[in-house]
Formats: sequence, structure tokens, C-alpha cells
Amino acid sequence: MKVIFPLLLCYVLMISQGYALSGGPVFTNSSVAVSGTYSGTLGGITPSDPDHPSTITLGLFVISVPTVGLATGTFILFAKGFTYTGSIEAVADPRSGLFSGLVNAQHYDLEPTSFSDGTSGTIKVEDADASGAISATIHSRSNGSARLSGSAVLTVTPVGTSTFTRSTIVLNVSGFQQSASAVTLSTTGTATTGTTGGVGTGAGN
Repeated sequence: MKVIFPLLLCYVLMISQGYALSGGPVFTNSSVAVSGTYSGTLGGITPSDPDHPSTITLGLFVISVPTVGLATGTFILFAKGFTYTGSIEAVADPRSGLFSGLVNAQHYDLEPTSFSDGTSGTIKVEDADASGAISATIHSRSNGSARLSGSAVLTVTPVGTSTFTRSTIVLNVSGFQQSASAVTLSTTGTATTGTTGGVGTGAGN
């Protein structure tokens, strides 16, 4: 019995050292640094939409993702020879990196009109609306930068007596992080810096 006990003790110590060499318990961290300012493009539509060939369809966006609150930005779409201007709003999940957004843009036309004082001129009238959803993922990189990739489905809808035809556009979304700070533009075009985001440290469950 005196001989067996030392042998068992040596075995336990050997196993314990083996676990220590393997690194011990593993704690995962699934948080992603999603806050910041991103810009990107929408392009490469599917062949199933011949009404909007990919060679003449391009979307551009800039969006500010704060640490708290709704992400907001500007959106421009060029499709079938017409330009749409509008906005983008989104939320970004720091746990999964999922980016879910809504875009809404309008095309305006100038129409001749007569004013009450007897003069004539033109007024800006909305004749088409392009809106839809963006679904993407923010990927963090080892160098501290972040990329955004996913897809978008937009619907062009005529407004009023417009001659536009209703159609659906499917686009690929590709973007990158311009700044780790949430930078927004005011109505005067002045850049303002928001809260800087950091990498989360919570353990994933």
C-alpha cells in the first residue's frame, strides 16, 4: 500500500501538468467592435433583373454606427440612368457583428408650372422611390480595421403619375471602416465626432 500511493500521486501530478501545457480552460469572446464610420457600395445585381443591368447600377453609402443608438447615414443610388438620394438607418449587433439596415431614396424631376403672380418656372416633384433592406456582417481584422459584406434588396416604386415601372434590384454590399469613431455630417456639412467604440471583453455564451 505504501508503494501504490506514491505511484498514484505521481500519476495525478503528470495529468495535471498535461492540462497546464494544453492552456487550461478556454474562454471564448464573441464580441465585435462594430462602432465607427463606414462607407461602402451596392452593386453586382443578379441576372434575373434585366431591367437594371449591373453596368449602370451603383449605390453608395456612408453611415455612422455609435456605441449607443441607431446608426444613421446618407445613401445615393444610380439605376437605369437616374439618381436617387436619401438616407440609411441601421443597427449593428456587437455580439454577432450582424448589420441590419433600411435605405430610402427618392428621384425628383423638374416640372414646369405657373405661379399665382403670373410668372412661370419649375418645381421639384418626386416621381420614383427606391427603398429596401440591407443585411450584412461586420468582420474585424487583426490589424484593427473592419470590413462589411452582405446583400441588399431594393424596390423601385413609381410615385403619382410617374412613367417609372415598379422593379426589384438585388445588390451585393461591400464596405469598410473609415474611422473607429462615429463621425456624422451636420446639415451644414461640418463633420462632428461621436463616441469611439472599443472591442468588447465579455465572454460569449
